[in-house]
Amino acid sequence: HDSVLDADFFGLAASVSDRIVAETECHRGSLASPAWVNGTAITPIMARWLLQACRSGPWLPNCDMAKIYSMLWSNSVNQQANAMLINIVVPFFPFGHLSHPFISKVERILDDAREAYNRAHPSRPVELSLTGFQVGPSAIKDAVFAVYPAMVGLTLLAAFITLGFMLKSYFVPFRLALTIFLPLASVFGLAVLVYQDGILNWTGITAISSSDGFFWSVPIMILT
Repeated sequence: HDSVLDADFFGLAASVSDRIVAETECHRGSLASPAWVNGTAITPIMARWLLQACRSGPWLPNCDMAKIYSMLWSNSVNQQANAMLINIVVPFFPFGHLSHPFISKVERILDDAREAYNRAHPSRPVELSLTGFQVGPSAIKDAVFAVYPAMVGLTLLAAFITLGFMLKSYFVPFRLALTIFLPLASVFGLAVLVYQDGILNWTGITAISSSDGFFWSVPIMILT
């Protein structure tokens, strides 16, 4: 965008923040940007006034608030003043299983807002994207799960055909598969019951109490 100090751009940032609050677990104070402070939308006129307030004289009554806003501005807007960062503090453990559906919701909100804004302002298009520690791993997880069923199916089919041809019997590969998959299914089923459903929480032992589940790649690494 040419400049973030624009009524349309500030309105876009405020509407995105409002939708994130409405459609996710975040509360209004969880988001902060030059266009959204303490759960309240800020206009470009207010932003200009706050940025100029302390320069005009430290005796002004709102100088402390202006200093805080100036710090927020410097941390959220680039030097060219054509990009803005919206900071989001999630109300849950960011590395747990709740992060993936949250990321999906926010990405859908950003896509909708970008399409609507660029449709209304074709001469001033914007780009909206989500970044953070879990955004990359979440995208990798989606990509892996998209191809994993086909990969496993083709691998098993090739292994069955090869073993059946070498052993001259297609019953032996099925029997071998049962000796592998039944123990794995038992282990993963028990792991889900203990570490996700918490059937042993009554013992009070941390090592066998429920946590946030186990890492999504564990089953994939074991089965491959």
